[in-house]
Amino acid sequence: MQDDCPGLPAWDALVECADLFATPESFPKGRLLAYPTGWGDRSLRLVANEDVPFDAVPAGSEGALISELRSAAQREAPILMMLWEPHWILNEIPMLWIELPDEFVERYSFHKPTVFKSGWPGLKDKWPMAYEFLRNYQITTAIHSELMYEIEQEDVPSQEAARNWAQNNRDYWEPMVPTVD
Repeated sequence: MQDDCPGLPAWDALVECADLFATPESFPKGRLLAYPTGWGDRSLRLVANEDVPFDAVPAGSEGALISELRSAAQREAPILMMLWEPHWILNEIPMLWIELPDEFVERYSFHKPTVFKSGWPGLKDKWPMAYEFLRNYQITTAIHSELMYEIEQEDVPSQEAARNWAQNNRDYWEPMVPTVD
């Protein structure tokens, strides 16, 4: 798409190339495959409120989103869709994320993915090294998506996937482990 629409992933470039995402039903506007209706309507509101040249069409389900993405990838056809990160499909099909204007990010709650950590309030006092590890540990959305893919698509049990990842990526997580002075 970047060859056909120079400037992507910038929002302005996307708007200029909207017709490349058109379908017979949406023409002359581009088509935005939105979340299923029960998941929220922020992409629908963005398209309606910001006068952008797209028709937002809710997907029927997560499976429908994935099916359309796979079909577009196989056909090497353009697709514009709402998806979240981390997601296992991102380990199978690389995607280009559109850079939304800051005001859209705030107005429609499009925020960077965050992985939250939590622990027992007494952890710091009872097991200070475990507390420090959890405080230091950071997991990327790419790692999360990779593990999700193994679990969801390759039927690897979650504990086995985590164990395999830890064994194969010691250089990533070992520096986060506190040492005893």
